[in-house]
Amino acid sequence: MPNEVLLDILGFLDVNDLLSISRINHHLRTLSMAPILHAYRLLVSRRLGRSLVSIRLARRLATRPPAEVLVERAVLPYECVPGLAVVHVAPGLVAKRRAIEKEQVKDGLRRWVDAVWKRQVLQREEGMRQWEQSRGIGRVWRLRKFWERVGSGERVPV
Repeated sequence: MPNEVLLDILGFLDVNDLLSISRINHHLRTLSMAPILHAYRLLVSRRLGRSLVSIRLARRLATRPPAEVLVERAVLPYECVPGLAVVHVAPGLVAKRRAIEKEQVKDGLRRWVDAVWKRQVLQREEGMRQWEQSRGIGRVWRLRKFWERVGSGERVPV
């Protein structure tokens, strides 16, 4: 038999069968190990895998709820459904826009929290300063009192 016919027949066999055939004689061994045979096998398996995936997706698509129901369940943004919004927008663009809006809200909240925190810290510092002055506590307050006594001529214990 010609090699082309043998390769065509070998293309229908499994790898285990090819292994058995390769042990018969040298000619069948070289044919069963031909790279074109295995490349064809990979091509067929990829096509089969893609067709199985497309069949599975087609079945799932048939059972998927309509777009309006997905919008009601908040799975799909209303801008992505033709007829619900004035302008039809791709879901990827809507997701980007919402992410940007979310970051802007976060930045605003960060600025607000920072301002409130700084205000509270300043109030605490001012309260602490007033308390220290009323008690006569604090490094600057004590130095000031010391030099006031020296200046007035009082006897200052050293």
